[in-house]
Amino acid sequence: MHTRRPTAKDVYVLEISLREVEPRIWRCVSVGADTTLHKLHWVIQMAMGWTNSHLHQFIIGNERYSQPEHDPDGELGWRNEHGVRLRDLLWTPGAVFSYEYDFGDDWQHNIVIQAIYPRQEGETYPNCRFGARACPPEDCGGTPGYERVVAAIRNPRHPEHGSYLTWLGGPWDPDAFDVAAATERLRPLARRRSLDRYWPRAP
Repeated sequence: MHTRRPTAKDVYVLEISLREVEPRIWRCVSVGADTTLHKLHWVIQMAMGWTNSHLHQFIIGNERYSQPEHDPDGELGWRNEHGVRLRDLLWTPGAVFSYEYDFGDDWQHNIVIQAIYPRQEGETYPNCRFGARACPPEDCGGTPGYERVVAAIRNPRHPEHGSYLTWLGGPWDPDAFDVAAATERLRPLARRRSLDRYWPRAP
């Protein structure tokens, strides 16, 4: 079956979900077909609730994309994510690629292209369409650490309940997700071309 190659007037619907976390933490976002991988990095950060405190990479087929200035010796073999657009790389609904954030905690995200359709008049991109559950806290120790945090938070008698609340800065609900708030976090991405002037790159 022939697949039409997307144009700049198209929109991608992407489902982003964390691997190895149950119940599932996921977001469904819409982004323009001309979205660069660097901009998609920010879409994922904002929609999921991360804080861009660590390095990241996309894995698409046999290629890895990120910010090569963080790999000056070329040891990681990164291709430059700046200027590489979604429609240059992927144009088949159902295609799956990966996004890894924080190489210590190793947060692996599956990204599935759910649909590609023409831009709708009056709709702003990127936006968050659906989702479930709160983003894990930064630096919590990956999936095992996240599970420990959730177990402690849910049980007031847990010996680490109070210390985790202090570390989190107060009450935290792992089941909470506000789709309107996620879309609001994405709004600056619809207005700005130079993202690094607004959000500094990861150290």
